[in-house]
Amino acid sequence: MSLNSVVNDCLKFFGIRGRISDKFIRYVVTGFTAFLVDYSTFLSLYYLAHAPLQFSVPTGIVLATIINFIMNKLWTFKATKETSSHHVVVQLCLYGILVTINSIFSYYFIHYLSDIHISPSVGKIGAIAICVVWNYFFYKLAIFKRNLTVSLID
Repeated sequence: MSLNSVVNDCLKFFGIRGRISDKFIRYVVTGFTAFLVDYSTFLSLYYLAHAPLQFSVPTGIVLATIINFIMNKLWTFKATKETSSHHVVVQLCLYGILVTINSIFSYYFIHYLSDIHISPSVGKIGAIAICVVWNYFFYKLAIFKRNLTVSLID
């Protein structure tokens, strides 16, 4: 029994019509895995190894980003047919842009909600939810697009 059929059977059980695609389910599993890598790395470094926050936080984010990229490329979007180094460099650059956009958006979103007396922990959940949605489409339509070509000279 596949993960997709389990998820779709659960939806039917709760009376929800429609079908969730395999790709979206793999995307959610990949995202959850990246979250676990980020959070467990942070907890291990900060609380067990007593590393400073300045080291613990970015280390978790960098490891999670690497795991996320690899899993999305090879499993979620199965973008393995392109083997050129140019293609991978373009993907990594687009991924870097997206990570930067997500970081800036999340900071200002959480800061704004905090200003109107909404807890940063709640704001973080909201920011993650918004980023997850646009990330999926950005990954699918730009980063892991099958025929991604970027030319600076036409």
